[in-house]
Amino acid sequence: MDEPLPGMQPRKALRLLDEPPAREPAHPVVRLPLEVVAMSLTSASLAFTGAYVGALFREATGGPTTGSTEVIYGALVGASLGAPLGVWWGARIAGGRGTLEGTYLGTGVAAAAGVVASLFLKYDEARAGVITAFCLVGAVVSYEVSHASNAPAPPEPAVSLAPSLTLTRDHKFLGLSGRF
Repeated sequence: MDEPLPGMQPRKALRLLDEPPAREPAHPVVRLPLEVVAMSLTSASLAFTGAYVGALFREATGGPTTGSTEVIYGALVGASLGAPLGVWWGARIAGGRGTLEGTYLGTGVAAAAGVVASLFLKYDEARAGVITAFCLVGAVVSYEVSHASNAPAPPEPAVSLAPSLTLTRDHKFLGLSGRF
């Protein structure tokens, strides 16, 4: 009678949902186009939202709502904020391991680099486009860096050999040491 009485066994932890099976991320040839497509969708939707907010701001200040810089800058800010979200979302569909925080952080660094680069431009109208382009490229690059940093460590080899040198007072020995 080594078995406990019915109802006296230790209980298993209850789970509402089973753990999803871990899947291998897709190859970058598949993952990168998904990132770009999803980035395009979220950037476009947030660009329209930003343009609308810019138009509301311009209307509240009493100016024209079409062709104003508030509308253009609102659209560019919206596109820049939507890019990292879309990259992360598209890569998640393909099983990517990157983080949203890392993607936004890298996009912020790229935006800062875009601001510095835009200071060297001759035309003021091109500055916002350069900053947005840096944000779009920075979102993809920063996600890929985040993905690579979260990759599992490669398995250690079962057999390893290394040269070894032993020095004693009278002799020198050269040999191989290893793990089998």
